[in-house]
Amino acid sequence: MSHTEQNRPIVEIRRVSKSYRSPEGATINAVSDLSLSIAAGQFTTLLGPSGCGKTTLLRMIGGFEEPDGGNVLIDGVEMTFRPPYERPVNTVFQQYALFPHMTAAENIGYGLSVARVPRAEIAKRVAEALELVRLDNFGSRSVRKMSGGQQQRVALARALILRPKILLLDEPLAALDRRLRKDMQFELKKLQHELGIAFLCVTHDQEEALAMSDQIVVMNGGRIEQIGTPWDVYQKPQTRFAAGFVGEMNFVPAVARPKEGRDNRFEAADGAELFASCGAAAGTPHLLALRPEQLRVADAASTTDGLPVIAGRVVESIYLGTSTRVEVSAAGHTLHAAFDGGRAPWAPGQTIHLVYDPANVMVLAP
Repeated sequence: MSHTEQNRPIVEIRRVSKSYRSPEGATINAVSDLSLSIAAGQFTTLLGPSGCGKTTLLRMIGGFEEPDGGNVLIDGVEMTFRPPYERPVNTVFQQYALFPHMTAAENIGYGLSVARVPRAEIAKRVAEALELVRLDNFGSRSVRKMSGGQQQRVALARALILRPKILLLDEPLAALDRRLRKDMQFELKKLQHELGIAFLCVTHDQEEALAMSDQIVVMNGGRIEQIGTPWDVYQKPQTRFAAGFVGEMNFVPAVARPKEGRDNRFEAADGAELFASCGAAAGTPHLLALRPEQLRVADAASTTDGLPVIAGRVVESIYLGTSTRVEVSAAGHTLHAAFDGGRAPWAPGQTIHLVYDPANVMVLAP
């Protein structure tokens, strides 16, 4: 697939809305006037908390739900009200829905059997699918005797054997343990690159989205908060929700003050001064945001490298193996700092100085 083909829209969502009635009779707006474009060769993830509308949107693309308004186009063709079997898509669900009485090969080839594809062709494509998901020698094994990770691969192969133009993945790794989830994140990404087709994945796991995606769509309350690469949504969040949901963030409300030197000055509620490279009109309230890993401790004034410092008192220091998390009472708030390496020597009540780079401080609307 050429670069141009990879970047053409394979799915276009145009001002789609969907609402439901609660048992009490209230209207719940699951998706509200939402527009989105998904490129043909892209791994896109819908990321957000439970109830944000991501699964509803996925189901409307797959044909399992009909929108109240708007249009769904797949590869340029109107698909808004077509049933799932008339759409060039396939879906892998959280619960893999494999047939327990069948072997892996029988599960994978089932859709082709229903479509009355000749047996020789089915056998050939099943063998190719098993090789694709690295289960070459497992075709004759009952799925009941396979591990969770192996069953997940069978579900993937069953979906991919029908050669969809886009593969929909609804929380595909949720049933796996943490270690296997991490392994399968890389396997899914590698598989998507090998196939060159679009994957659209739903998850509430930020780390999973960052690891797998070319594009992340952050959703909240049935709307899109931000669309961007993993780097964009982590390093340059556009809203408070996006900043707080994707990774961990320190937030400090502050008022902009007249600029001093090259950086912009802000004053927190307790009078502490903070600095940011991003500008703001003096006297206006803002929300300053800084990642925990972008704070470090200064042992002495000589270690600040000319960067600003926040003085604070240690509330708690927690050793996590590969890193240490420290809670610090500073600037009228509890700030979280994360440090790589061994156990931190800081004790509760100890005064420490946190050094930060103003270029890393994000200035958001209050």
